[in-house]
Amino acid sequence: MTQSPPENQDFLSKTVENVKDMPPPLRFGIVFFALFLFAVLGNAVVPDDFVLLVYLLSIGVLFFYLIWEYQQRLQKKDELAHELRKTELEYEDRKDERIHERELKKIETPAPTSPPAKIVPPDELRLDYLNWVRTQVSELSLLGVDPEATRDEQEGRLHLDRVYTALLTADAEAAKPQQMELFGRGEKHLSAVAQLNQHNRLVLLGDPGGGKSTFVNFVAMCLAFEGLGETERGIQLLTAPLPDNEGKDEEERQPWDHGVLLPLRVILRDFAARGLPSPDKQANVNDLWDFVEAELAAANLELCVPYLQEQFMVGQAILLLDGLDEVPEADKRRAQIKQVVDAFAYKYRNSRIVVTSRTYAYQKQDWELDGFKDGLLLPFSAGQIHRFVDSWYAYTAWRREMEPGLAQSRADALKHAVFNQPRLYELAERPLLLTLMASLHAWRMGELPEDRQKLYEETVDLLLNRWERRQRVWDGQKERDMQPSLVEWLKTDRSKVRELLNHLAYEAHREQTDQTRTADVPKQKLMDGLLALNQNPDARFIQLENYLRDRAGLLAERAEGVYTFPHRTFQEYLAACYFVQQDPAYPESLAKLARHEPNKWREVLLLAGTQAGRNQVWYLVEALCPRAPVEGRLEDEDLWGAHLAGQALVETIEPDAPLKERNQETLRQIVAGLLVCLTDKRLPPTERAIAGMVLGTLGDPRSDVARDVPEMVEVPAGPFLMGSDKAKDKDASDNETPQHEVTLPAYKMGKYPVTNAQFARFVADGGYENEAYWTKAGWAQREKQGWTEPRYSDTPRYNQANQPVVGVSWYEAVAYCNWLKATTGRDFRLPDEAIWEKAARSTDGRIYPWGNEWLPENLNSSESNINRPSAVGIFPDGKSPYEAYDMCGNVWEWCSTVYGQNYPFQIVVYEQEIEGSNPRRLRGGAFFYDQGLSRAAFRGYRGIPDYRDDGVGFRVAEHLSISGS
Repeated sequence: MTQSPPENQDFLSKTVENVKDMPPPLRFGIVFFALFLFAVLGNAVVPDDFVLLVYLLSIGVLFFYLIWEYQQRLQKKDELAHELRKTELEYEDRKDERIHERELKKIETPAPTSPPAKIVPPDELRLDYLNWVRTQVSELSLLGVDPEATRDEQEGRLHLDRVYTALLTADAEAAKPQQMELFGRGEKHLSAVAQLNQHNRLVLLGDPGGGKSTFVNFVAMCLAFEGLGETERGIQLLTAPLPDNEGKDEEERQPWDHGVLLPLRVILRDFAARGLPSPDKQANVNDLWDFVEAELAAANLELCVPYLQEQFMVGQAILLLDGLDEVPEADKRRAQIKQVVDAFAYKYRNSRIVVTSRTYAYQKQDWELDGFKDGLLLPFSAGQIHRFVDSWYAYTAWRREMEPGLAQSRADALKHAVFNQPRLYELAERPLLLTLMASLHAWRMGELPEDRQKLYEETVDLLLNRWERRQRVWDGQKERDMQPSLVEWLKTDRSKVRELLNHLAYEAHREQTDQTRTADVPKQKLMDGLLALNQNPDARFIQLENYLRDRAGLLAERAEGVYTFPHRTFQEYLAACYFVQQDPAYPESLAKLARHEPNKWREVLLLAGTQAGRNQVWYLVEALCPRAPVEGRLEDEDLWGAHLAGQALVETIEPDAPLKERNQETLRQIVAGLLVCLTDKRLPPTERAIAGMVLGTLGDPRSDVARDVPEMVEVPAGPFLMGSDKAKDKDASDNETPQHEVTLPAYKMGKYPVTNAQFARFVADGGYENEAYWTKAGWAQREKQGWTEPRYSDTPRYNQANQPVVGVSWYEAVAYCNWLKATTGRDFRLPDEAIWEKAARSTDGRIYPWGNEWLPENLNSSESNINRPSAVGIFPDGKSPYEAYDMCGNVWEWCSTVYGQNYPFQIVVYEQEIEGSNPRRLRGGAFFYDQGLSRAAFRGYRGIPDYRDDGVGFRVAEHLSISGS
């Protein structure tokens, strides 16, 4: 018999190996399809007498294939068990080595004989471990947050389950189909829990004080409580409904489909400091387990490590890695952390991993983790602010035995202050600052500083009071003498201690190369500085060291020989105090630093400006912006100088306050620079959006934005391609097909969406009181709902003059168009879908207004991370061929078209189409949606006509001819 050539045997063996590597569902599908095809072809070509044989042969092959598949599954199970046993043996080998090393060290003083090690049952190990996790994460320190925390250690602990408020992310891609279809009746933004439920590899990104670490602790706490049988504080709490806009529970709970997972929380800063090998070595999974074992050994729980490894191997555990941005870049530590994470993700591929990091730190290319989904935390919404304040005061009433009625009245007072003072609202969007505000509000019996500079100042004073006050010292049996305050002990002035801290903060910030975390303050530098102030001959270094250890306050010892501030915010605030109060070269010195390294010094500069005051801040902004643009262009440092100068003014001055002539000229120079910032691509979209918000406050001088009647662009008569060709657009939906030709007369389209300033004229002109502008159904809704202005007119996040108006229903959009038509005599109206789409893409069927290639830098979508409507016109490269801006991204735009019409598109008479209460089409995507929904042909969701959302606005069309409409 002839043997197969070696190359044929090699081909067959490789084919078998490739088949083995396929996922079982794919493998089964291929086999089933092949047998089905064999049976069909056999039926067609084989004589009738042999057809039954073909069927039996197909069934037989399928039967033997299923047996083979079962054997493969058993083999995989054996391999998994072998891998687990191998891991356990590796761990035991390393443990034996460490035990051997310890025994060698004890050889001179042998330890007494110990009884045999106790074998702990797995259930007992699990309970002991979960109880330990619970104690680690269920209470958070309020030091630096709550004034009472500086007086009483018990008052300084926060019960996380009492006040935690669910966090939202920018993503909406995984909303349920029925929620997306009923646009506005379901969640737009996924919660952080929903992201964790959906992705087994997640990086949670957010700003400082945005709640990242608190979320990690919350997840670990809930899973620990669930494992301990406390369901109410377990998964039931983890999946609690999100708050609606008033802070009340939504109807649906947050999703969680993974049952009780064993949580393992690792603070990456500590792991980098104590668990990584030397920088010249490769880091791996074993380094992480060694670190975990050392941490657990402090609680006599090191025997839990093999059990944890087993749970990760079978997919019953979750790894929570907190603070990737806090790992230093020096000595390749960050690269080593990435090695460990990659190795862990590969080895324990069935388990879940979540990593937290500051946004701008992680977005450096060398930080990103392969295979991980990014989830961006949003600032607190109005509903989250409501929920947090109510929960905080309910907790305060329980903790301090306050009357519930009094607690609720103070909660209402705080919410009233937040929602009626724009600057307070902007502070309240950050969870850390809202916590500070709530704490100080409760402590001050219902009063609150109005700006964050005063907020930080009061918090710093509270922390310094911990050093200032006397303290009783105990020896474990009876009370000893009162220990003097730090100032009394050193026999110095409190102001000098504060100046030292200011200077330390400035130096630490200046020398810090990593711009994302709190800087380290060497203990030696702190001690030397305090001893230099010392007037007490009896004070010694070791005494001071012990004194500070017992009185943690504004500086806390993070590791041996290293102190840090409680949060980077305090470091930046104290550095700002140094410049304003102690630096003789201020403001020129700070302006020079900020122009050269804007991201590093921005917060310091803004806080220095508010501290200097409304008069002195002008000297700072003059130093930042010394010259106007030349022919519409600025050098890099001048560009950033104008950008920062505008932010400093907005944070400090009253926009409507009268100005001196010199300051008026400075303001004009800054505004001219900001106009360059709006569209200059040297600034990323997030910075251009900030420039737009600043211009909206200072006064946007663009004539086509500020005019009473919206600026219009011409769209010529003729045919265009409407809809999508799935062969050319992979994201196309069925309701966008078939692509077809539609002919339209000439018309005009709004250059921008209608802005807040333009809609405000409708409000001021009595538009909400004049029934003539409203459809019959629209007027009925206005009367029923009591509408008098857009929903977000008083919300600083959405109410800048140059932002698109949002929070307006379809009825309000129609009423505005009717008012504009009546007051101008021009034929203004809402565009239908065809009018909108041609203005967005021209005649050639392009996918996006600028062409067929996706360019996220050309629009305000979820990819831009702006997370709010941006000032109109800041994406010049994203405009349509007809010069219409923001057609895709920024905000959804109402169309007159009734929802449900299939293609080919049928033009309907406008006056007939706008009657009734049918759902309407929304077009263009929005700041919180991604690429697939930001296409020119995408037919937006079913818009309920009375829906008033923060991502929905409109633009007007002007018909030059009634025919064809």
